[in-house]
Amino acid sequence: PGNIVEHEASPGLFQRCVVVDQSDGLLLRRDAEDAEPFQAPPGAVRPQPPDVPSGFSGQLKVGQLVEASTADGWARGTWLEPVLGSAAPLSVQLLAEGGEVSVSEADVRPALDWVEGAWVERLHESAPKPDEAPPTELPAEPAQPPVEPAPEAAPESPPPAAAPPASGAPPDGEEEERVTPSEAPSGAEPTVKTQTSSTPEVDSEVARQE
Repeated sequence: PGNIVEHEASPGLFQRCVVVDQSDGLLLRRDAEDAEPFQAPPGAVRPQPPDVPSGFSGQLKVGQLVEASTADGWARGTWLEPVLGSAAPLSVQLLAEGGEVSVSEADVRPALDWVEGAWVERLHESAPKPDEAPPTELPAEPAQPPVEPAPEAAPESPPPAAAPPASGAPPDGEEEERVTPSEAPSGAEPTVKTQTSSTPEVDSEVARQE
């Protein structure tokens, strides 16, 4: 407790504070008699910057980033070109508020960042480089429907078996017996004659034997 630190109350605005207590977080009080203590996140607190180098204001360039002393604290801004013949030729364009403030040499200091335990001077307000821009999200490709496997070919059916001979038809080479009724007188029962048909080959064989 009692150490002097700077609290970043808003982006680019640093206020001088005194450490009140560190037992339960970081309790600060702004460097004023009537200021009330407040809880500050550790990431918004930095040590007190070093003294301003001698002749710093004479080496400034137009557009360079600096910190100017205002009623609210040290505010960041860009160095403007001095106005000739002015009683206060040092002017700073504030970044957060957007207004212009006139300062003396004692009211301007380098813009420093506390990075990993060391002070780093920041000459310009950096902007994202083209290669650091967030990547453009491409539209998602539509999901492809699942490919169904081709149906398996059905096995070929065996050729149909030959149809059996019609009922009553004799096999090849066998004689067929036909029964025909003979003529009979009226009133008498007809007699049945059996007629044997033979193939032409059988008839020729019989003729040679006779």
